[in-house]
Amino acid sequence: NKSQVLAKLGDSEGDVRFKYWEAATEIIKENPLLGVGYGNYKLYTPNYTKYLLGDSTFSKHPHNDFFFVAGESGILALILYLSLFLVAIFILLKNIFTGKDPNRKLINLTLLTSLGICLLDSLFNFPKERPISQLILIINFVLIIIYNVKQDEATNEDTAVKSNKLKLISVLITLVSAVSVYTNYVTTESMKVQGIADTDYYTNAPANKPLTYKYDDIKAMLPSYPNISEIYEPVDAKLAKYLRAENRFDEAIQTLKATEKTHPYYSERNYSIASIYYHNLNNNDSAYVYVT
Repeated sequence: NKSQVLAKLGDSEGDVRFKYWEAATEIIKENPLLGVGYGNYKLYTPNYTKYLLGDSTFSKHPHNDFFFVAGESGILALILYLSLFLVAIFILLKNIFTGKDPNRKLINLTLLTSLGICLLDSLFNFPKERPISQLILIINFVLIIIYNVKQDEATNEDTAVKSNKLKLISVLITLVSAVSVYTNYVTTESMKVQGIADTDYYTNAPANKPLTYKYDDIKAMLPSYPNISEIYEPVDAKLAKYLRAENRFDEAIQTLKATEKTHPYYSERNYSIASIYYHNLNNNDSAYVYVT
């Protein structure tokens, strides 16, 4: 298990996190401008973090959102992401030290503290992957905008312009938030089905019991994305297990081969194909091809 691996390496939990950061740095060095592509970090991480958690278990993120953004989307994206925090902090500090309204100062100090917590979480964890953490950060930014719109004695026309700008910003934030919430909802639904499939397979298959669900059942329940599971495995590899359990060996092999497009670094693909050839099809020659 994880604790045994850490003991074997002589590493603490923090040491492993630093190794994740080192691996992320290597990914960034090799893909500085555009990164490896949004959502693709976990496809590349096996090449850089092997054996930190075990032979076939890898962390799909570097436990640091800034390394994460730079690794997936490049240095320019990192600068933009950092700018959100830096600009917000600048606005809050400016209005805390120069503002005259004590209530507004207190609100800004509270927002600064909350934003600081979000920033600290981003440095050591992966809040970008957690919908609740995303929502908290979005609410922070919205409140910073609301409570720091300059309150001057302006003409009605100026006030209307500022009000329209504020509405536009609010609409944009709402749209972005809606897309993010929907994407995370679909991902959550997929994870639920993946959990059902994993529990079904790993409970019954080792005991040589028939699986509760059929391939068609799981296939119908799964959303069209994501095509990579929470733990690095292509979703089609899970479906291939059901095909194999139903003696649909050729379909299982083709499904596993297709995972090369979605996850070229999936380490168990060739082993699974070889196992089907050897144990189910009695084709030793083909099995040998996939294990060498």
